[in-house]
Amino acid sequence: MKKIIFIVFFLFIITLEGNSQCWQSISTGDNHILAVKKDGTLWAWGSNNYGKCGPNFQNYTNIPTQVGNENNWQKTSAGFYHSMVTKTNDKLYGWGINWEGEIGIGTSGLDYSIINYYSPVSNHIWSSVSAGYDFTIAIKSDGTLWNWGDGILVPTQIGNDSDWDKIASGSSKKCFAIKTDGTLWTWRPNYYNMTQIGISNNWQVITNSYGIKTDGTLWEIPWEISETPVQIGTENNWMSIYKGYSSGHQLAIKLDGTLWAWGGNNYGELGDGTNISKTDPIQIGSNSDWTFISAGERYSLALNSSGELWTWGANFYGQLGDGSFTDKNIPTLINCPSLSLTNINTKNIIKLYPDPIKNLLNINTRNINVISQILISDITGKTIIEVNKNITQINIEKLRTGIYFVFFTAEKGNYIGKFIKN
Repeated sequence: MKKIIFIVFFLFIITLEGNSQCWQSISTGDNHILAVKKDGTLWAWGSNNYGKCGPNFQNYTNIPTQVGNENNWQKTSAGFYHSMVTKTNDKLYGWGINWEGEIGIGTSGLDYSIINYYSPVSNHIWSSVSAGYDFTIAIKSDGTLWNWGDGILVPTQIGNDSDWDKIASGSSKKCFAIKTDGTLWTWRPNYYNMTQIGISNNWQVITNSYGIKTDGTLWEIPWEISETPVQIGTENNWMSIYKGYSSGHQLAIKLDGTLWAWGGNNYGELGDGTNISKTDPIQIGSNSDWTFISAGERYSLALNSSGELWTWGANFYGQLGDGSFTDKNIPTLINCPSLSLTNINTKNIIKLYPDPIKNLLNINTRNINVISQILISDITGKTIIEVNKNITQINIEKLRTGIYFVFFTAEKGNYIGKFIKN
């Protein structure tokens, strides 16, 4: 195990130092994260219970790990126990738990831990999606509103209107949506009686339990539909807001790009260097280039305009993605992975010999019978040799002297090894 940990640590120090400006978008579930890099690849980390990170992941993954090998992913939404992601063609994919039909494939009661593609209505594409506790809501390209889960097994249209603009799923069973006319609406996923919240028609941003109006004021949306939204403070320069999953902490960005936080802070989720809760918004750091925020169960993430990803707070399941399971109370920069390290073997199941090697690399896969791909990469992450079949020898005579890493894609997971070329 020490050998494998050293390999992974060495690989990431060599290839990722100073390389952190690669992230395009992020979303947080209860304790797992989905992220798309600027190259269109999809990455996940944190807890993988019910397969919500993706196929062949470990139970807990504390570094960003690639999902599949495609590079046309676009938007992500991490739910409590499931994940929904669109590609650049706006087709929708889902995986994770499906007990209540939240994947939307017409069945329930099964754990779909592999990617399940579906197109419920032909020739339609999705413009936005939001995964909730055990349900999913989405807007199609024609402006119609749909939901599924909570006992609804397939995408079902909500009403007949086609002027829906923005959506958000609450941390519990509640949905929010803003129309193009600026009005705010709510409903519960298995009930179609939509109710307008208040009479205002100047809502601009909606997230889980909070909203921002076009005048820049910040409002909390009450749980009870009959109650009126409550303004937070008097400032009118808020740009975005996000509430953590049932942890009582909030993140917000102002129009000047500064980052603010308040609420519970037992695990450092506010990011101010303490573990003391705050009742009023406090600025986190002095930077003014923040563009996107998201929060899970007692942890926080933020992106800046350079594409850097910063994380802090609770790290029980590796959800901070910094290679540890240690909580952090200040923002920590997450470097950009260049290789997929899905389900890394820590038991030295595959043997590579001799080592060092001059001409022929011998591979003993022992009890692993089905290997579909072997990749040999240098320490920069560049793939040098690719073999798409199970073989026991590879000629490496033409490789330059140095350290190389071997990645094996097998039926029950991926494995990593290292050798030195003389």
